[in-house]
Amino acid sequence: MHEASFKRINDIHGHQVGDKAIIAFAKLIKDTLRTTDIAGRYGGDEFIIILPNTDLENANTLVSRLETSLNELNKELDFKLTVSGGICQYNGENSTDLIHKTDQRLYIAKSSGKSQFIGDVTA
Repeated sequence: MHEASFKRINDIHGHQVGDKAIIAFAKLIKDTLRTTDIAGRYGGDEFIIILPNTDLENANTLVSRLETSLNELNKELDFKLTVSGGICQYNGENSTDLIHKTDQRLYIAKSSGKSQFIGDVTA
């Protein structure tokens, strides 16, 4: 079983399988989040999750739950879906700056071997 990002799934298995993987992952997110959380597809293979009134410790707990759910989903697939992410806590900055800060952490996670989350080091 090979590891696969959404792009790699599309390249190897075709866009229909890639679409099914994105739909399955979106459902996984929806099923894992609280009713107060907000999630959406941000780019081609990128999602954004907003966790109101959540500190970094609880955000990391959510990430652990997502990773556990992803491991279960991977048992049903012909490949191992990998997910990387950036985690940032809102500190009064505007939404553009917050997303930029989070994107920086996402790219660090992707360039550091993927399948990991990089977050703020301070609360």
